Amino acid sequence: MTRDLEKGTYIGLMSGTSLDGLDLVAVQFRKNGRTSLSFNILASETLPYNDEWHSRLGPSLFGGSAQQLVETHWAYGTWLGQQVKSFTDKNSLEKVVAVGSHGHTVFHRPDVGYTYQIGEGHAILEACGIPVITDFRSANVA
Repeated sequence: MTRDLEKGTYIGLMSGTSLDGLDLVAVQFRKNGRTSLSFNILASETLPYNDEWHSRLGPSLFGGSAQQLVETHWAYGTWLGQQVKSFTDKNSLEKVVAVGSHGHTVFHRPDVGYTYQIGEGHAILEACGIPVITDFRSANVA
């Protein structure tokens, strides 16, 4: 695994069902030989959700239409990308290798083999200009 890791700065995004906000972290990774690495946390922040995102990501999302879910998926991705851009600017982070976005879990049923998080990766990329890695959990429940 470490042989494939490009050294440099990565940004991680996390949002939980508690709806307390978006967690962002910037981490710099360095390889130490072939099988180990070290890291340094450069910056971190929690951005509380405003009333609009509390409403859009909360229970009303579950009772809505498929169209509402997809629209929220893309809008939330755009918002995530905007927050990444602001975070990198505020912390003078240059040459970020990639963004890892867990997304916001809306359905999680590992007992039947599925999980679904929103926050479209292409929308994040479009808003911040940094390559994005998403959909971490699906392989764990398939």
